[in-house]
Amino acid sequence: MGIAGIFAVIFGLIVASFFLGGWIVPLVIGLKARSQNNPGYKAWLVFASVWGVFVLAATVGYYVLYLFLVSSRFSMSGVGKVSDFSAASYKGETGKIKVAFVGDSHLIAECGKLGQKNFSSSNGIFTVPAGKLTIRNFETVAQDKSNRKWIAKGNYHGVGDPVGTVDVTSGNLHELKIGPPLKASIKVTFSALSDSISMNPVYVDGNGGEYMVCSDDRKGTAPQFQLVDGENKVVMSGKFVFG
Repeated sequence: MGIAGIFAVIFGLIVASFFLGGWIVPLVIGLKARSQNNPGYKAWLVFASVWGVFVLAATVGYYVLYLFLVSSRFSMSGVGKVSDFSAASYKGETGKIKVAFVGDSHLIAECGKLGQKNFSSSNGIFTVPAGKLTIRNFETVAQDKSNRKWIAKGNYHGVGDPVGTVDVTSGNLHELKIGPPLKASIKVTFSALSDSISMNPVYVDGNGGEYMVCSDDRKGTAPQFQLVDGENKVVMSGKFVFG
């Protein structure tokens, strides 16, 4: 941006500030005139009121128009609508994404003009369209020895996320460090208001992405915990509940 652009921005800000806050000037003049019993104070107050109402209506209209345009854009681009990707019927170039987890897994990503697509894999390798993909969701499904199904699900926001956008090139394999193996820890929170301590399990992947882990069978035994002091004495114990 050159000097002319900077001046244009400054001028625009001045004009916008005058438009949004200029009604305060006639309001102050009208109030001062009324305190001095000046008969012209009503005109100033009416002028300030009309200006203020117009600014309010214009502001509300602007935001309504903005939300309408954003929602229309999302609707046209397919944002929010997820459809399954079929590599067999896709006629464009494709690449592959590899994850550490080998098993039933699902990857949701934004794929440009194709919108949001759901990719499925059973061997840790996903076939995806070539181009820039923004990872939105990754989910894995596994069973333990008692045949209880466990689901690990993580959400990503693209911008600012360690995963972010993946530039997939045709015919190449790209590795992503997302999903299991997950690192489990306990998040301890103290509330001074209720004088209580809450403990919640936290699961993160190799990039620090937080995952929700749950089971389809909540009738089994929930995980238990013990809190010990420096002398290895148990000061608190309990068990988690299926939420």
